[in-house]
Amino acid sequence: MKRVWSRVLRVIVAGALVGAVLGGGAPQLARAEDNAGEIPGVPWVGRSATGLIGAEVIDRVWRLELPEGRVGIFRVTGEAGAQLGLYLFGAGTTSVVTGTPLKSSAVAGATQRFTVLLPAGTYYINLNGRNTDRKYAYNMLVSLIEDPTPPFLSFVTSNGKTRVSSSSVRMKVFASDGLSGVDALRWRTSGETWSEWAEYGSSLVTIKIPETEGVHTVEMQARNGAQLVSPTASLDVTADYTAPVATLTAPEETTVVSAARPTITYTFNEAMDGAAWRSGGLLVYEFEGGTVQGTHTYDATTRTGASDQMRD
Repeated sequence: MKRVWSRVLRVIVAGALVGAVLGGGAPQLARAEDNAGEIPGVPWVGRSATGLIGAEVIDRVWRLELPEGRVGIFRVTGEAGAQLGLYLFGAGTTSVVTGTPLKSSAVAGATQRFTVLLPAGTYYINLNGRNTDRKYAYNMLVSLIEDPTPPFLSFVTSNGKTRVSSSSVRMKVFASDGLSGVDALRWRTSGETWSEWAEYGSSLVTIKIPETEGVHTVEMQARNGAQLVSPTASLDVTADYTAPVATLTAPEETTVVSAARPTITYTFNEAMDGAAWRSGGLLVYEFEGGTVQGTHTYDATTRTGASDQMRD
């Protein structure tokens, strides 16, 4: 609705100008300050603007010049019955009719609001009144806030374990910034060169670590919309690419056992995940293929896993 009425208004103005020319009258060039419904609009000064909009005047445009980046909070409130729209355009825009806004709010009603990160530059604020019956009063507020703090960042492996068996490690990232938002992450391993900044669109990222066994330190940083970088967060992961060796220690191989519930133990050549063993590290089958249930324990001191209390 907004852009349709804008175009109608401009056709009427253009028709009036043509009539003046055909009638012999000299057309009058409008100054920028008089052309308040189009770019370049009028300079934005202070924090607020009030006035009337609607009927024959459906657009107001202000030019905002920012020498430094800011977080912009834009809000407009109109009197009861007003239907308003609020739009923000970038420096390359030549018309609010044909341009694509950087940010907009055009929900039903008189109150519109949005927050947007604004690097240094030129912007155009467009207030649109969608009422054609009469003018309505409005009050627009613009707050330009400097973001003084970097984002928060922490991360862990996706499964919470620091011992990995692959050089591609999935990390779960917790990054936030209440004012400017988090827009990018970068990382490095064992003091190597930082990666390129990657857009922060998911809490899961895949990081490559060296294909050598041992401890590797993964470091990560987050960057917010104001280009502030977080303190470096780090996590040590142990790369283990060699499968463990398990040795049967009881009963001895080839030994025939007569106990209905024998204890079976394996000793490993390196530390194991006790939880993984206890949840089913050893499977025992009956002669005809059925699974025999049991209780599994793991002794981290001796690196021994045992399974006993087997069912008859």
